[in-house]
Amino acid sequence: MLRMLLVVSWGLTLTAQTQIDLRTQAKNIDFSAANSTRPMKTGTALPATCVAGNMFFKTDAPAGANLYGCTAANTWSVQGGIPMGNCQYNATSQILTCTDSSSNVYTTVETATGGTPGQWVDYIATTGIPHTSQPAFSQISGTVSTTQLPGTAMLTNQGNAVTAGTQDFSNAAHTLPMKSGTTAMLPPSCATGETYFATDAPAGDNVYGCTAANVWTAQGNLSVKSGGVTVGTRSAANFITGVGLIGTVSDDGSEINIQSALDTAAVETQSGEQSGSALLCASSGGSASQYTCTLSPTLAAYTGGMVLHWKPDVNGAGGPTTLNVDTLGAAPVKLADGVTNPGSTTIAAGQLFDVWYDGSVFRIGSGGGNSAGLSPACTWSTMESGLCGTGSVTAAMTWAQIEVL
Repeated sequence: MLRMLLVVSWGLTLTAQTQIDLRTQAKNIDFSAANSTRPMKTGTALPATCVAGNMFFKTDAPAGANLYGCTAANTWSVQGGIPMGNCQYNATSQILTCTDSSSNVYTTVETATGGTPGQWVDYIATTGIPHTSQPAFSQISGTVSTTQLPGTAMLTNQGNAVTAGTQDFSNAAHTLPMKSGTTAMLPPSCATGETYFATDAPAGDNVYGCTAANVWTAQGNLSVKSGGVTVGTRSAANFITGVGLIGTVSDDGSEINIQSALDTAAVETQSGEQSGSALLCASSGGSASQYTCTLSPTLAAYTGGMVLHWKPDVNGAGGPTTLNVDTLGAAPVKLADGVTNPGSTTIAAGQLFDVWYDGSVFRIGSGGGNSAGLSPACTWSTMESGLCGTGSVTAAMTWAQIEVL
C-alpha cells in the first residue's frame, strides 16, 4: 500500500509542475551558461499600452536601436545607440534628442558643453560633445527635396544670392538691404544695378545707384545744369523771384510749368526807354529856388552817377537852388562844375535838363537854352571874342573857360 502511494505522488508531480517566481524565490540568477536568453517580449510593433519599466525588443529597428523601455504610461523610448537620423540639440536642457521616421524618440544624450539650437549633428564624440556640421549649398547637387535642406537656408556671411520666390520682410525688426557708409566711402568699382546708402548725404539724397560700370549716380534727385554744365544735384529745385523778375511755378496735373516775366516797375524796357518816361522827373508845385519832382517807379535812393531828365515847372530865380526827388531830401542844384549856382536865366520852365547826381549835388549837364547862364544878349561873336556881359559868363572869361561851363 505504501509503495502504491509513492508512485501516485510521483506521478502527480510529473503532470503538474510547480512554477517558480524568480523575483521572490531565486537568488544570484546566472544565465551565462544558458544556450539562449530572451528576457523580454519581441516584435515589430510596440505594444499600445505599457507601464513604466516594461521592456520590448523591436526586431525591425535600426541595429543598435532595438531596445525600447516604457518610460511613462503608454510611452516607449528607445534605449541606447545613436544611429544616423534627425538629431536636434536643446540649448536650455543641453540634451541631444534624436527621433526616427515615426517621430519616436530613440536616444537622448546629455552633452558636456553647450550647443546651438537647431544645429545639425553628425556624430557624438567620446567626450559626449556633439560634432556639428552645417551643410553648405555647394554640397547639395541634383534634384533636392525640402527635407534635404537645413531649417535656415540663408548663410550669415553675406554671400547669399536670392534669385527666386517672394521675399517678405514686412515683419522684420529692421531691414538693411544695401551697403552703407559715407559718401567718401562709395566703392571705387561697381556693376550696373548695385545700390549704396550714403549716411552723410542730405536727407532724401542718400541712395546712390550704379548706372554704369564704376559710375555711381544719386537716385531720385534733380540734376540742374547751366549752359550744359552741372550746377548740382538735389532732391528739390527752388525757383526764387529776383528783383525785376517775376517767376510763376504751377502744376497742371500732367507737368510743372515755369513762367518768367519782367517787372516793368523795376526793369527798364525798350518801350519805356523810347517814351522817355523812365527817367522823366517833372516838377510841379515848386518854387523858383526849391523844386520837387517825382519818378515812376518811385526812386528808392539817391545814387552817385544817376542821371535824370528834369523838367522844371517855373523859371528859376538864380542863386542857391535845390531839387527834392520823391521826398528823398532836397539836394543843391549846381552848374556843371558842381560849385556855381544857377543864374537867374539858367532854369527855364518847360525846358528839359539833363542833371546828374555826383553824390552830394545835382549838376546841370545840358538842356534848356542857357545851361551856362548866358545872357540872351550874348552872341556867337561876343562869346568867340571871350567877352560876354551877363550871367555866369563875365567879360573877363575866355572861350576855354566858357567851354568848362
